[in-house]
Amino acid sequence: SNFDRGRKAKLYTTEFRNRLSAIDYGDYILSAYSKSTIKDSIDATLFVDIITYLPGDLLVKVDIASMANGLEVRSPFLDQDLMEFADRIPSSLKLHGFTTKYILKKTLS
Repeated sequence: SNFDRGRKAKLYTTEFRNRLSAIDYGDYILSAYSKSTIKDSIDATLFVDIITYLPGDLLVKVDIASMANGLEVRSPFLDQDLMEFADRIPSSLKLHGFTTKYILKKTLS
């Protein structure tokens, strides 16, 4: 985070601050890392994203937006076989400088 608790508190309304008082997102993320036995930092971070960011944020937003518009949405890249395959790819191949989705782009080209 770019902001410590004091700086965050100045940005929040009283109502929002009260709702967050019991939540420490830093502890939440550290707890997710502690659940992992993965030694590689890239793979450990991907694991944390899979158990926190996807179900707690991205998938929820997609679900809300699609339901609000009467759409049926699928997440094909969350297929179990595809996820297991991606997990077996060495982490050294998962990042390619600042190029995003490098493997996917190469695969589809």
